[in-house]
Amino acid sequence: MKNSLIKLSFNTFFFVKILFSTSLVAAQEEIIPLKKHLSILERKFKVKFSYSNNIVKGKYIENNIYNESIIKNLKKLEKHFFITSKKINDRYFILSIKKQP
Repeated sequence: MKNSLIKLSFNTFFFVKILFSTSLVAAQEEIIPLKKHLSILERKFKVKFSYSNNIVKGKYIENNIYNESIIKNLKKLEKHFFITSKKINDRYFILSIKKQP
């Protein structure tokens, strides 16, 4: 009885681990248009972005949203897409193409 309970617990543990690992991998690999990503950020952080269509056109990003802050998420975008963000107020940001030196 004790051995079967241990086997059941062991099998359940690995099943849950495999299931959880698979869903994490799927979430990390989801690629979405940058425009959709910005819309998700707007809803999550209750902010608005103003940007030219050239910034988002034909660009894609992994659908990973950081929970810490909108600023951390914007830093990620600035790094990957060579853009800058300017905070106008607590709810409004302007995104533009970073000027090359």
